[in-house]
Amino acid sequence: MASGFGVKALMSRLYYLGKMGDEIFALDPSEKRFVRLVLKDPDYEEIKLFSGFDALEMITSEPPDPARPELSEAAAIQKEESRVKTRRVKKILEHLFAPENFPPLWLPGPSVKYASMTGDSPSIALIRLGKEQALLRDPRTNEVQFGFPWKGGFHAFPLSAKYQELLKGDVTDTIASRKGIKPLLNMVPGALVLAFTPPHDGYCKKMVVSILPKI
Repeated sequence: MASGFGVKALMSRLYYLGKMGDEIFALDPSEKRFVRLVLKDPDYEEIKLFSGFDALEMITSEPPDPARPELSEAAAIQKEESRVKTRRVKKILEHLFAPENFPPLWLPGPSVKYASMTGDSPSIALIRLGKEQALLRDPRTNEVQFGFPWKGGFHAFPLSAKYQELLKGDVTDTIASRKGIKPLLNMVPGALVLAFTPPHDGYCKKMVVSILPKI
């Protein structure tokens, strides 16, 4: 696990992409990279997708967590009150899609042993979705998962708590069409923010942090 933090920035402008547990996922537009952010003060107003916010006293993890090399800490965040800059965020994200010649999140399997992770590959991936996509419930865990074809196979990963709560009463069987998925999410999914969870019982799971419209 990460043992400390270093390299402090007084204020960093970020754009909100989603949340998993106590971590905020964001886009850093200046460096065109993804950030995982934990806060000293966990209380903050709800943030809309692609909204800008300032991370105060942001400090990068030092040394990097091998499972979460993008991890940083901030004292608090301040929301930007101006109009959501959807077009600008999408323009940057267009250049950050994961390559399809690698497994989702660059390592095979639905989870990876923490001890084997070295921090050499990102813990966040932006997955471009095509027409084939599905919502399904895993009978073993009762979790709702998002499924999609990738690298010649079909993959399905659990959704973060936000979507589990939203969809738990609607997904009782597999919904395998964009037409069926659209009314449940009020949009046609165009991309996923996929990330490794923090380690639990020695493993990091792949989880869908956020479902995005077409980019």
